[in-house]
Amino acid sequence: SARLAQEKWVLSDSMRLTAHAAIPTLSLITVPQDADPAAAVSPHTETESESEAEEPPPCPIRVDLSMLDPTHPCLRSKAMITWFLSVFPHARPITLVLKQWLLENTYAMSHTGGLCSYALLLLVIGFLQRCPATSVGAALIGCMNFYGRRFDPAEYGVSVARGALLHRKSPLAWPSPQKEYVEQGFSPNASEFAAHRRRSSITGEEAHRFDALWIEDPLNPTNNVGRSCFRIRQIQ
Repeated sequence: SARLAQEKWVLSDSMRLTAHAAIPTLSLITVPQDADPAAAVSPHTETESESEAEEPPPCPIRVDLSMLDPTHPCLRSKAMITWFLSVFPHARPITLVLKQWLLENTYAMSHTGGLCSYALLLLVIGFLQRCPATSVGAALIGCMNFYGRRFDPAEYGVSVARGALLHRKSPLAWPSPQKEYVEQGFSPNASEFAAHRRRSSITGEEAHRFDALWIEDPLNPTNNVGRSCFRIRQIQ
């Protein structure tokens, strides 16, 4: 991190290391670079139309870098997310809008009970799987209405691999992973989803009963991506 802080494109004072999270993360903010340094010394005078067409100035970007070994699941999740975004193109702009709202209201950090980007994206995809929309605006409003007013996190979990809501107390009703998802090879041990369902039905315990929010990890059904989001009721 010391070497990274010396880079010109990094705002050194912005660097924060979250070492005790489930996945250690280094957060930083980039320094905007001049899009065209020569433009500042150009003798050319802009016309009104040229000024209106000018691109907006570059903005700083918040970056989170995960810091586990090369075998950690974030590398596999990248390919999975790319595929989901190709299937549900509305998911990207919706996630960006909601992420900005979370940032402005201090709900964007999982270690403080907020909703991390990965969990947020899975929630958005989970909604689009069940409620496809023709426009981004309609999808955004529908997503906010569903999770803000209709979704009960104490009763249900969200699974994008299964493409369904999962009732915490009824594991036998959980569907198997979707055929299209399994065919992509993101879940090489698809039997793990069925095994998790059987184990939950045998023990009779409520799924992730101590977690305020349950988002099934599409790469590992026993992992809850939303386990740290204890402020979900405030977010709603």
